[in-house]
Amino acid sequence: MFDDLIKKKSVIAAIVSIAISVTVVVIIYSLTIAKEIGKPENYHGNETEFFVVKCNCVIFSLDDVQDYWLQSPQLRIMDTFLSRDRQLSLGLIMGHIGNDHRLVDKVRDGISRGLFESGLEGWHYVNYTKLSEQEQESSLREGNNKMQFLFGHKSQILIPPKGEVNEDTLKAMDRSGMSIFSDIPHTSQAEAWKKNYFVADNYIPNNDNSNRSKEIIYLPYSTSFKNYTNGKVYGKSVNSTIEEIQNNIDTFGYAVLLIHPQDIATLNNQTNSFEDTVDPSALRNLMSLIDTLESKGIRLSSFSELAFDIVNTIKSKGIRLSSLELPKIENVSATSSSSNFSSLVPVSERFNESNLGSPDAMSLQGLDEYHILLASIYNNYGKYIYERALEEGVSPSAVAATLFVESHGLAFGSDARMTIRFEACTFFNIWGRDHPKEFGDHFQCNLPNDTFRMSSTDMFVEYHGDPSKEWKVFEFARELDEDAAMRAISMGLGQIMGFHYDIIGYSSPRQMFDAMSKSTKSQLDGFFSGVQYTNGGDAFTCLDRLKSADYVAFAACYNGVGRDITYADQLLRAMNDYKQLTENRLYSDSISES
Repeated sequence: MFDDLIKKKSVIAAIVSIAISVTVVVIIYSLTIAKEIGKPENYHGNETEFFVVKCNCVIFSLDDVQDYWLQSPQLRIMDTFLSRDRQLSLGLIMGHIGNDHRLVDKVRDGISRGLFESGLEGWHYVNYTKLSEQEQESSLREGNNKMQFLFGHKSQILIPPKGEVNEDTLKAMDRSGMSIFSDIPHTSQAEAWKKNYFVADNYIPNNDNSNRSKEIIYLPYSTSFKNYTNGKVYGKSVNSTIEEIQNNIDTFGYAVLLIHPQDIATLNNQTNSFEDTVDPSALRNLMSLIDTLESKGIRLSSFSELAFDIVNTIKSKGIRLSSLELPKIENVSATSSSSNFSSLVPVSERFNESNLGSPDAMSLQGLDEYHILLASIYNNYGKYIYERALEEGVSPSAVAATLFVESHGLAFGSDARMTIRFEACTFFNIWGRDHPKEFGDHFQCNLPNDTFRMSSTDMFVEYHGDPSKEWKVFEFARELDEDAAMRAISMGLGQIMGFHYDIIGYSSPRQMFDAMSKSTKSQLDGFFSGVQYTNGGDAFTCLDRLKSADYVAFAACYNGVGRDITYADQLLRAMNDYKQLTENRLYSDSISES
């Protein structure tokens, strides 16, 4: 059972500088690297003209894309581009994507049609300059691995969280196979841009860049859909935005427009906060902006497409690029989907949950995080919970509430790994008694706050409540004894202990682990089998206690004596709230009891 609700990042509105100095501009697009890093022997012309690629295009970059954050505005922006068959670049915060199936399916739809370009906006929304080089590389690799899992490809594009990068970021990008980054240009960093941030290796002096093996292309934002100053939002007319875009194209050959979900969200002036509803006026402005640009012959492009044109232009002029080979468009086109996209199985199908959720999914608009999680249980598993609960003669709300108390209704984490909890005390009973020194060097059984350390010289730290830490401890224990480690974790929606594998119909903890790691349905079936358990000499099963509404006895049976009263209180609250949320819906208690 988790101890804390998942916390969402607070969105920091970007302040975009519209007027970019000529010095920065030259480095941004014209790529006049000759003065800084030398020029080819056969070149004698003007450096600025030499590198300009006139694409007469604009890149729309939707940043801060994540689960459940202003869901309606996020999806409406994407739909606006999809309905017009136009390209949109996305900044995906990969540590916060994977549970919102509406968002995942929408992104997947755009990618499959060759319209959405996926950029990596970090794993978590943290300032990269505050991380070490190794931590930055780990964040990029973790984000790209999940992107590969969810969307079938990795990204070459970094959208730095909070718009900050340093030389370590570039090294981490290089080792992670990333070649493009975009952020808000900072005039104070002009010298850094010149010397470090666009590189063509054959012409770099042997200095700070000696450890980099690949070119990094910098394509920053040049305008924005709205302006944010001192915590306030200021709208812009369509005409003024078009004028800024045209000026950027005239000067640099292209423009990048930054847009956020909150740009078309309704602003509550009393609380100065955004609501999960679409501002019709802002949406009309976005549609008008796109249509007007196209009427003027300004096409919508992508970072990878523009970078490809830049690289080809440089190569055609005699500059040798050591290793950068960008695809024309990084995402998969509709015409090639059969060959390149067939391996991508939707998350709903991969986890056998396509028929688990309720077709009358409720809107999450206006809900706080607690109610979002409850509503998501109905949306994601409500139909199957209802059908199985009726078979067992128990309230669907009681089942949903138990799953909420155990795992917050999250079958898998944001990294697409199964929800687990590693119990150090259980691991001691199974393995540690026979290996007291090794156990004591790394684990402490301190219910309810077990602690762990990688090395005997490190400090012990708590790990419960953080899914990534739970997995880190579990993976360490697996190296000591895999079978014991799997017996010592609780798994999935129902958080069933691995040592109960036989009770729910598996031949080994590993078989149970493998099945639940791949299937939400297996987790739900495991729960319904698990509640048939009889605790000790009790004549009643856990399910009997749940049917009779004896929630304290159910908690003692299912979760163990010790927190049974607290557990029962949490269960009762969640059950009543779930029942209220789902009232009169297709798979609610009110329907089943009528």
